Amino acid sequence: MALNRESMEALRLMGLTDYETQTYVALTSLISANATEISLAANVPRSKVYQVLKNLVEKDFVEMNRGKPLKFTVIPPHEVFKRSRNHIRETMDQAEAELNMVYESQIPQVPAPIWLLHGQEKF
Repeated sequence: MALNRESMEALRLMGLTDYETQTYVALTSLISANATEISLAANVPRSKVYQVLKNLVEKDFVEMNRGKPLKFTVIPPHEVFKRSRNHIRETMDQAEAELNMVYESQIPQVPAPIWLLHGQEKF
């Protein structure tokens, strides 16, 4: 299944590469599969799919089930998006607070503007 551009961009904003995005999208339709099945469904080269899946496990988008062959299970999108949304919000709030402190600490250093009015029409 192909996602629209905005949905793909949302996954990139969440920190996924193109291959990771393709793999996660494919696994959402497979729910659980081995690397070969995922590689075929995601159109990701088999030589790359294990590293991509490992990255997705580290990013908590996918769970790995031990055994032969290894099986990978998708973490439901609502959980992934909720966690990412919270992380992005917290990161932005922290950055905003830090930048506001820098900004506000510098305001006293900036000289106040002086207005010189010339001519007959003085405001």
